[in-house]
Amino acid sequence: MSSCTAARSCPRALDAEGARQLLENLDAGDEPIPVFSDSDLPEESSDSQNSQNSSDEERLVPPEVGEDEFGPEVEHVAFLERGRRLREERERNYEEAETEESSDESGDEIREPRRRGGRTAAGRVQQNRTGNSSTRGRRRGTGGSQNGSSSRGRRRAVPSFPSMWDTRDSNPQARPNFTPERAPGPHLPAGMSSFREVDFFKLFFTYQLVNSICEFTNAYAHLHVPEAKYYGDQFGAWTECTTDEMYKFFAAVIFMGLNKLPEYADYWSTKPLYHGNWARAIISSRRRFTGLLAFFKVVDCFSEAAEDRLKKVRFLYQHMRTCCKELYQPAQDVSLDERVVRSKGKYVYRQYLPKKPVKWGTKIFALCDSKTSYCYDFMIYTGQEVPGEREVGMTQRVVEQLMQPLAKQGYVVFTDNYYTSGSLAESLLKSDTYLVGTIKLNRTGVPAVLKDVKQFDKHAERGTMRYDRSGKVLYVQWKDKRSVTVLSTIHNGQDNVNVVRNTKVAGSHVALEVKQPLCIKDYNAKMGGVDVFDQHIACYRSLRKSNKYWKSIAIDMLEVAVVNSYLLFNEYRAAHPAQILRSSRYTAKEFRRSLICQLAGIDDNADIPCFRPGRPSIAPAPAMHLVVFTDLERTCKQCSKAEKVQRKCNTKCNTCDVYLHANHRNCFYKYHT
Repeated sequence: MSSCTAARSCPRALDAEGARQLLENLDAGDEPIPVFSDSDLPEESSDSQNSQNSSDEERLVPPEVGEDEFGPEVEHVAFLERGRRLREERERNYEEAETEESSDESGDEIREPRRRGGRTAAGRVQQNRTGNSSTRGRRRGTGGSQNGSSSRGRRRAVPSFPSMWDTRDSNPQARPNFTPERAPGPHLPAGMSSFREVDFFKLFFTYQLVNSICEFTNAYAHLHVPEAKYYGDQFGAWTECTTDEMYKFFAAVIFMGLNKLPEYADYWSTKPLYHGNWARAIISSRRRFTGLLAFFKVVDCFSEAAEDRLKKVRFLYQHMRTCCKELYQPAQDVSLDERVVRSKGKYVYRQYLPKKPVKWGTKIFALCDSKTSYCYDFMIYTGQEVPGEREVGMTQRVVEQLMQPLAKQGYVVFTDNYYTSGSLAESLLKSDTYLVGTIKLNRTGVPAVLKDVKQFDKHAERGTMRYDRSGKVLYVQWKDKRSVTVLSTIHNGQDNVNVVRNTKVAGSHVALEVKQPLCIKDYNAKMGGVDVFDQHIACYRSLRKSNKYWKSIAIDMLEVAVVNSYLLFNEYRAAHPAQILRSSRYTAKEFRRSLICQLAGIDDNADIPCFRPGRPSIAPAPAMHLVVFTDLERTCKQCSKAEKVQRKCNTKCNTCDVYLHANHRNCFYKYHT
């Protein structure tokens, strides 16, 4: 029995593997040393070979120590002595292995040093000429080296990621020349003389547009009001909607986003806490507001194209896109991202986005100015052109279509990794449009040297940067808390700024100054245009649950008009402070309040619109409703309505033309009161 076996028989003794592990910990500062099996150890002396038949305890006890005095301390000393001899032998074998490796470089035959592990009884792995080995003998926690042999006993080399801050870019790019067709900023009509809030709003919802909406609404109401007489007058007929009333309807919708209540009926309620709401001053009747909302139409219902997925909003959709582009010229930097309009209606292009705050609804691609967040253009996503087939290049097509009006002018568009790709960058460069955005590493064209992101995250220090260039397209990868990869066609690889990061060092947080690529700094500063625009809408969103999905889209376009008119108002006020006198901090809430009052014609000194019952109505003379006896018997209307009982009678009202009891049941009186 070997000494290792003897050590295992004693409960306090270390086994051979534990001794080797202890020695490896002691040699932590040395070069990696191969681990060998017990058969590779130096042979024992003849005296020790003759004593192998003795018991394990006798081999471990020194001569001066008796058998009765054997203890764990002695066992530990014996194993340390054996470990010392093992370490000396391993050092000699390691020197021999280095000698063999040096001879391999000079063309000698490859000779692998002996290593522990494998399938044979001695624990070795049988290797072939090429150095490949079977993996059946690999133990848990150890992996094979590149030539296939076991790596136990060797320390893995830590990959090095030197930062490329001092590496000169092979193809430096200059900031593109910006030559817009118009001066950046608002472009108002030449004949505009009034500059109130309502005047800027009516640049989008023009008189012609609202008049067309009134015609569409009236035509649809006349067609369907017989089925819903509740929305009609006392005779069940529809009252024509005028342009001024439609503007008041829009004011009421905007007001409901500014002053939110649980239900529509609460705005006209006379109960405590609700009575006196200003919705009554905008539209006096709750029934009239719900009637306008029920029959609201933004397209001609008689000329809808069946194959058009946007047939319910096409007229308003095209008008809004045209107005947004005509009234404003963005600055050089623009951002493109998607928005979601909340809706759970059943329609073909409804989207489910689990990572968005609004998970169900209509996706809208928006192009906004990075400086002012003005929505220059937008596009509604209507789903796959061919259902069931995967769309290839859809995001690239969206970016190219939205950027088409700004082509050949030197614009820079910022996108996230949903849109960014090398092919998109090359396509935009052909029209003198430039791209900056984060990019997914599985995109076609991303350099292979940047794809080992897991090792880069693990071993690179904070602030480390590396890049690669393909023509005019630059790929930059930077390690912050995690790595981020950015594509740019206007930046250089070595352009950087200094930033401060809160980093944990030795158990405490310290402010560490590191370098940051300039393309990442520009991306963080100029990518949020669409998000800021969406925040303006979300703060005072007036959209409510609707069974008609297209109404949510139409109301959202109303919100787009309000936000864009607010941004235009602020831009024009900053350029012409003498024409528009407002406070220095003129907020979006104050703009909406003024807009509602101007649309509804409410004066600043108006009284609170409490409910005031009018004069009692003069009921028709009872003699006009006379009892008529007939030869026929029909079911009494009052009995079937109030008591849910069918009783026959031969009397009816000559005016109402309904059969009613004119006896002791008093149905004739109850029906008319």
